[in-house]
Amino acid sequence: MSAPKPVISNAFESSASDRLARFISEQGIANKEVIALTPDASTRKYYRIGWKKRTAIAAVYAEPFDPEFHPYLDVTRLFLDRDIPVPEIYAVDGAAGIIVQEDLGDRQLFQVYEDEPEEQCD
Repeated sequence: MSAPKPVISNAFESSASDRLARFISEQGIANKEVIALTPDASTRKYYRIGWKKRTAIAAVYAEPFDPEFHPYLDVTRLFLDRDIPVPEIYAVDGAAGIIVQEDLGDRQLFQVYEDEPEEQCD
């Protein structure tokens, strides 16, 4: 009987916040402020970070990924090809599991919709 094959985990040994801090430092970003955002029901962690002369949103994944075959990036490219506005992607580091994108603010789309007059929403 052969020995069982070891399970290889793709999970990172360092925390999401540690990986993000290292990524920001490697990018030469002077503003080191990192604000954790409300988590969603996934393994991703979201942060608002300083990015050049603005803020950005960093999605930090639990595992590395291939940017050429990533669902979020695939959909973003598809929407851009169809001239559908989406947040701009500023940086991707698949080996670190990080996507940095345009910060569109704190308002959820539903809130914007609810606040607009009915005739604007048609």
